[in-house]
Amino acid sequence: MTVKSAAAGALCKWVRAIEDYAKCLKVVNPKRERKALAEANLAKMQEALAKYTEEYAILEARLAELNRISTEKQAEMKALKDKLNQL
Repeated sequence: MTVKSAAAGALCKWVRAIEDYAKCLKVVNPKRERKALAEANLAKMQEALAKYTEEYAILEARLAELNRISTEKQAEMKALKDKLNQL
């Protein structure tokens, strides 16, 4: 006849749970580290993207201004050529 100890059974379950947890950590921890590294790289790239987006907006506004000036100057040049041809 076998006598079972409730404390020994609970202790056995606890030890097995700790062992399973340790095995999982060996798999999960490297993934957590890679995730943290990837998130850090993402943050840096998003910061750079924001910087480049801001620069692009400035350059786009400058280009629009230069196009407006060019259009005005071309219209002025056409008007002067027309006036010259009338003489």
